[in-house]
Amino acid sequence: MIKHVYTLIVTIVCIVASFSVNAVTINLFDWAYNVNGVMYEASNGDAMPVSGSLGTNGLGAVSTQISGAGTYNFIAYFDFELDSASNTYFNEYGNTGGALAAGQSWEIDEPGWSFGDIYSNVLGGTLDNNNGVSSNALEDVAFSLGWEFTLEVGEVAIIDIVLSETLNTGDFFLSHSDPETGPGFNELSTLYFWSSLNIFDDTPMISVSEPPTGALFLTAFLILLLARKKLII
Repeated sequence: MIKHVYTLIVTIVCIVASFSVNAVTINLFDWAYNVNGVMYEASNGDAMPVSGSLGTNGLGAVSTQISGAGTYNFIAYFDFELDSASNTYFNEYGNTGGALAAGQSWEIDEPGWSFGDIYSNVLGGTLDNNNGVSSNALEDVAFSLGWEFTLEVGEVAIIDIVLSETLNTGDFFLSHSDPETGPGFNELSTLYFWSSLNIFDDTPMISVSEPPTGALFLTAFLILLLARKKLII
């Protein structure tokens, strides 16, 4: 009996260890936000202009709220590394999926260390809707999504961003893949990045107080009394 229990424990430990070995190491190397020309950057020690926070590996969901009448330009940029310590970051590629929404823009490119212009485009506030690091041109990958929109008086915009290993959206999305992860350097690992924009009216409703019940009865009584006097006359 003791031998069987020991064998079971060893088996469980081996299974857990195998999952740990095969798990891809994800690192958010850099990020930046451009909100109407105001830059927030990891390299400057800024906090993300979001509610909520991403996990230690940079994955998760966050939201940015924007209010005030006017035209806005919003861009979020992320540079992830997948198993870069074991297989470098020059063997990765990006892709897109789904239909681009109105006012939405995107870009996938080498971060700018060698040839990419994505970071300069984020700074300039204009993404080029182009993939410069496809599966036919493996390199270091960074990706970015943007929105252009207009708010009227009393309107508020909520921009949701999701960064995940699991694709769970029917919206337009970007992906970042490394085909050489895992202990045998033969496993494909992919990150997904998508965003949604929702605009709603946040103008406070003006409440009109209803007259008290007693006042309604008194009014009805006076109307009936006046009507009765007219009939008598």
